[in-house]
Amino acid sequence: MDGRVESKGSWGDSLFDEALIRRFEVVRLLSRRLVRGRMRGGRRSFSRGMSVEFSGYRPFVNGDDWRALDWHAYARWRQLILKLFVEEEDLHIHLLLDCSRSMDWGQPRKFDLARRVLGGLAYISLANLDRVGFIPLGLSLEKHCPPHRGRDQFPALLRALTHCHADAPAGSLSDSVNVWLKTQPRRGLVIVVSDFFGTSLEDAPLVLQRLRHAGQEVGALQVVADEELLPPDPGEHIFEDCETGMTRRVAVDLKSAEAFRERVRSFLESTERVARQWECAFLRVNNHTPPEQVLASILSWE
Repeated sequence: MDGRVESKGSWGDSLFDEALIRRFEVVRLLSRRLVRGRMRGGRRSFSRGMSVEFSGYRPFVNGDDWRALDWHAYARWRQLILKLFVEEEDLHIHLLLDCSRSMDWGQPRKFDLARRVLGGLAYISLANLDRVGFIPLGLSLEKHCPPHRGRDQFPALLRALTHCHADAPAGSLSDSVNVWLKTQPRRGLVIVVSDFFGTSLEDAPLVLQRLRHAGQEVGALQVVADEELLPPDPGEHIFEDCETGMTRRVAVDLKSAEAFRERVRSFLESTERVARQWECAFLRVNNHTPPEQVLASILSWE
């Protein structure tokens, strides 16, 4: 951070090399801070405290901090009146990564782009003195990194991103989110990165719905590979479900290829529509998009 970048060898492989970290720094310098749009209210607490933003008045009672007394009000009305201010809290940013096997697809892999983007978000967020946590969905709770603050946390987060793999056992994405929500994370900003290819068409909507019901502000980044959006060539093919290992023999003709394209189009449109319905910021990128370009788009979310 601030020009002091660890060598890439300390992170285990070349997923996050020095050149990429320096591109993250360029994005950070351009943004200077996370542009949260409507999500910037995550800093505000419902509790009262001492800050620069005035909130209101109430009568003074025993035990209150006398330093907050409004002596001008006392001189005028001979009553002890307490000035109230909005207390500000650290923003908790929860980075959720889909570690299902469907993310291990494409050239370059969707999973690699997802991890690089989350690494960039961690870099920028920690530089803004926010608390950042990392949750690899589908993997055990022991692999989760609870939110911590401080620039010295960045190498640990990168190591966690580097060492996780898209090999989670078959299961729904929404169930994985439920497991994390049971740990009662602090309310804040959740950024979930996934292809949203769940066990059913209802899986992606449930993910966003449950996060919003938990009081989180949500940003959804959908990563897709160009190769998986196109129908296969005409002829007989054996398809394997990468999540379950089940196979099916399919004869592809022009009619079924068109049905495939329509199904993909409907899935992509419905995912974005549900995100808007639940007031989640939404962005879709393909696996060839440079990570710094994705970061710049995320920082302009509204």
